Amino acid sequence: MAEIKSTLELVMERTRNLTQTEEEKREQAVAEFKKSLSGLLQKLLDGTLTPDRFREDLHRLQENAQVTDGGIILGEICKRLDFEGDNTWAMNLLREAFDVSPQGLAAVFAEYQEAVHDLARNKSDEIKKDLSEKRGICGPAVVPNVVADPNWAGAKQAIHDRFASILAQEINKLKAAWAS
Repeated sequence: MAEIKSTLELVMERTRNLTQTEEEKREQAVAEFKKSLSGLLQKLLDGTLTPDRFREDLHRLQENAQVTDGGIILGEICKRLDFEGDNTWAMNLLREAFDVSPQGLAAVFAEYQEAVHDLARNKSDEIKKDLSEKRGICGPAVVPNVVADPNWAGAKQAIHDRFASILAQEINKLKAAWAS
């Protein structure tokens, strides 16, 4: 009677002579490192890990994975940065755990917030003027909804795009400083 083989046995037979190259092994190690680092960062964000404990766990993780590239770590941290969110956790982590000055990043976020605030103020003034001139509606009780303005989303996106490129430059400066 013919032998019936499982899918796993068939796969094992076909891949028996295949081996990973050193480059493939390195890529797999980096991918696993990034996944573990992502988990550590999430624990830090959730508040279940202190910056000191994060640094200790990261050091252990780096030793086990034999990954020493700080750019990978910085890249994973920076992926979680958000123009609209609170980035103090990342600034504190860079400062406390890695002894890296995040002033450039903080300045980019502050300038972005200022630019969006200025845009909102200008749009609000524009809407108030339009309401006053065309409909006779004015006074301190008029609070325009700038988000409903048809040009708001495009203008805000233009600011976001401009500052995203500035942020990328600052991240590259940090990576260069970290590497040296």
